[in-house]
Amino acid sequence: MPIQEREKPELPAPEKPILITEKPEGRIDREVETLLEKVEKDDVQLTQPVTDDLTGQVLVTAPSAKKQKITLPIDRRKLLYGLKQSIDTAIRWLSELCLKLIKKDPTKVKFKKNE
Repeated sequence: MPIQEREKPELPAPEKPILITEKPEGRIDREVETLLEKVEKDDVQLTQPVTDDLTGQVLVTAPSAKKQKITLPIDRRKLLYGLKQSIDTAIRWLSELCLKLIKKDPTKVKFKKNE
């Protein structure tokens, strides 16, 4: 017995053509952009650990970050020497980076000990 093909139902044609328009990549609506800025600016602090409703197991706890000291790879004398050099030398760029770290948070930064 041969297998008979079923008749395929005909779908009605849409009245208006459907146009799919996409925004160019990298562009965000103004409303969404302001919401993103608000979320990025807010620091989220957990007052209590987040637990699973069913098991009561702790899923997320508040971070307990300790302040870390940054030890610069150069001492004060080399930093001052590097800042006086031409901008096409590596010591100048290293000195500029170290100076930026110092300006960002002077309490975190310490210089390399003289040997």
